[in-house]
Amino acid sequence: MPIEIKTSADHHKHKEDAEELCSMMYRAPELFNCEIGATLTTKVDVWALGVCLYEFMFLENPFNKIYEQGGSIALATQSPHMIKWPEERSVSQKTIALIKSILIVDPEQRPTITELREKVEELLENWNKPENSEGVLEVSEPVVPEREITDEEFDLAMRQD
Repeated sequence: MPIEIKTSADHHKHKEDAEELCSMMYRAPELFNCEIGATLTTKVDVWALGVCLYEFMFLENPFNKIYEQGGSIALATQSPHMIKWPEERSVSQKTIALIKSILIVDPEQRPTITELREKVEELLENWNKPENSEGVLEVSEPVVPEREITDEEFDLAMRQD
């Protein structure tokens, strides 16, 4: 179940929860502000998964250099176009396109977890097939409907160690 931030109290509660429960390097952009009028969905987890996928492929966090230089992670997450995509690693354009589709500031533009699962399944099915002329794997729309989690499920997940 999505969490709507309707009041100043909601804003403070969810911002504090994010600061306490979410590692800064994996925190979705919308969790840094928790603006009144915003809705938090499972797409915050999709963002974190995108950061993890980047780390798996490039062996470092996409925001690590900014952090080491004393920069703001909150600002860096607002500028994912600034992420460096190391060329010395042999990561396919298909995989890079998948990660870029996840690390999008606007949560409405990020894939749902269902869409992401479909993209990953298709990526795996086509792993050894050649890429198209743009080097991007074309994926179809998901068939499985999205299931939103309940408030209770979200609260439980946020409070587990």
